[in-house]
Amino acid sequence: MDDGGERRLPEPAEGRFDVVVVGERRADPAASTEGSAAQPSLPERVAAMGRRLRAGRLAHPRVRWALRVGLILLVATFVALAVGSQWRNLPNFAWRFRPGWLAVSVVAFLAMLAMHAEGWRRILAAMGHRLPPVVTQAIWAKSILARYVPTNALLVVTRVTLTGRQGVPQRVVLASIVYELSLQVAAAMAVGAYFVVELEALRGQPLRFLVVLMPVAAVVGLHPAIFHRVADWAFARLGREPLPLSLPFSRVVAIGAFYAVSFLVAGVAIGSFTQALHPVDPAGVPGLLAAWAVGFGVAVVAFFSPAGLGAREAGLAAALAAAVPTEVAVAVAIAARILVTGIELVFAGVATLAARRHSRQGRPVV
Repeated sequence: MDDGGERRLPEPAEGRFDVVVVGERRADPAASTEGSAAQPSLPERVAAMGRRLRAGRLAHPRVRWALRVGLILLVATFVALAVGSQWRNLPNFAWRFRPGWLAVSVVAFLAMLAMHAEGWRRILAAMGHRLPPVVTQAIWAKSILARYVPTNALLVVTRVTLTGRQGVPQRVVLASIVYELSLQVAAAMAVGAYFVVELEALRGQPLRFLVVLMPVAAVVGLHPAIFHRVADWAFARLGREPLPLSLPFSRVVAIGAFYAVSFLVAGVAIGSFTQALHPVDPAGVPGLLAAWAVGFGVAVVAFFSPAGLGAREAGLAAALAAAVPTEVAVAVAIAARILVTGIELVFAGVATLAARRHSRQGRPVV
């Protein structure tokens, strides 16, 4: 207080817009905006934590080591629980073993995983971010293991965080995941349409052919005129910048067709695996080719289940029942889950080692 009795207030901090008068205080626009803004999403919060780690706020080596080990143990625990639960559900029947067919199945499943990783890389490339295949395979492989943790949210968090280390904006990664899942669902519906059309319970029902239109509708929904506007609206609601680029429709169709081929490869894998354990009725071979796509589609509907556990096996067993007895179909579906989980672990390990080897050339390690 000065000699004249006037009260002097401290100067406001630089960059703020507070205007203070004796007896009155006007609200800070920045503060009100902050209060009304939407809360950051879980991927945004985890990505922010990753930035703090790299900035040194939590840079102690032991802290970083503990976080990494904790995440690995979390994923490993849920993977082990998934395998254990499926192993206990294996029914008893007269198993047989054909190593040749099993080898074909393993190679085909590996090819399917590699194709799905490549599909996501192509999506990123079409959106203006070209990453080396060895890097995207490692990121993709690690993230699919994270889906075994309930709610599947860790898949998105892992993908966003690891891809962000390669300089890809968060909104682009999120959009690429939407593209990936949408195109995979459309491809699975296209391949699995045969199974639905041939269902005995739907014989004589012309409406069963409507299933053929579903993948078409899904692909049309990804047209830039539709997808880009919806994505920009969603990002604006989150307070994020709009997408810099969306997939040209020709690329949407091409990548969707690529995913459809990958599901046919998976059909060869599950058909070979079935043949390795039990004789297959030749008349049921077309259903076998569509079986994995059917199981995938059911798993997507049951998104609340970690990695579609139980749901995928139910859909897969229903499709396999066209070629083998129901009891055998259930056993093969459960055994296939155990086999594929092991293949995913091997794929992730090899891809990570390859990425680390690649990093010796001066590129970031994922």
